[in-house]
Amino acid sequence: MPTSISFRFFWPSAILFTIAFGSIAAEANETEIPGFTEAVQQIEVAASETGLLTQLNAKEGDYVEKGFLLGKLDDEIQRAQLEIASHLAESKGDLIRVESELKTKSSILDHFRRLSKEGYAQQKEILRAELEQEIAKANLLARKEKGVEYLKRMYLAKVQLARREIRSPISGRVLEKHRGVGEFVSVAQPKVVTIVQTHPIRGKFQIPLRDSEHFRAGEKVSVQVGSKRFPATIESIGLVATSETIPVCVTIENPDGFIKLGQKCKLVVPTGHLTSVED
Repeated sequence: MPTSISFRFFWPSAILFTIAFGSIAAEANETEIPGFTEAVQQIEVAASETGLLTQLNAKEGDYVEKGFLLGKLDDEIQRAQLEIASHLAESKGDLIRVESELKTKSSILDHFRRLSKEGYAQQKEILRAELEQEIAKANLLARKEKGVEYLKRMYLAKVQLARREIRSPISGRVLEKHRGVGEFVSVAQPKVVTIVQTHPIRGKFQIPLRDSEHFRAGEKVSVQVGSKRFPATIESIGLVATSETIPVCVTIENPDGFIKLGQKCKLVVPTGHLTSVED
């Protein structure tokens, strides 16, 4: 006499599992475990400095790529500092002057040395010319070191200007906007927007603890959302059991954004993975 897993009323454990954890799928060799979706990543994007928000380039629901310029704080002072630092770093007049001075002092020293060989220059004149050449060399070295300092100041000014920008750390959608243009971003309230990653999206399910050994991270599975099935991969098996169940998280491909956050879904697994409906 053929048996049916779903309708053997003298198996109360199977009935309880069906109610609590899922229902037998249309195909007899599959079981559906109910769960819900959540973001793989959710980040509260904050400004790294305080100031007036002068730009906001995204609204709730917008998709943004990693690095996208979400907004800007007022940056007039930083722009002015960068302009000054750039001018100093790019100026060459003082460098040309000290290079010319060294060239002149070196020529004078060579002249005195030639005269000395012919008996027309005293040793003290050569020593004075050598000293002036060394001073000119030191002046040139100091100017080059100053040039390096100017370049570092310019780099610092660029960093300070960049810190007035608020960029998305991930690709995802704007879930919530916390500040608007014209509002002040403070140390106490630095959040500007919340970004969530929706591709891939995560599905979270509770499975009986006794069946956890049948699930492996990296295993390919399917998740059903509404009438559609999506490929998924087991991401992690939980470590903490609650009411004799343990969480299983899977990542679901969601390139077109069909699956929404917090949506009900079902993990489709071979019936053999769940001994709770077989005993």
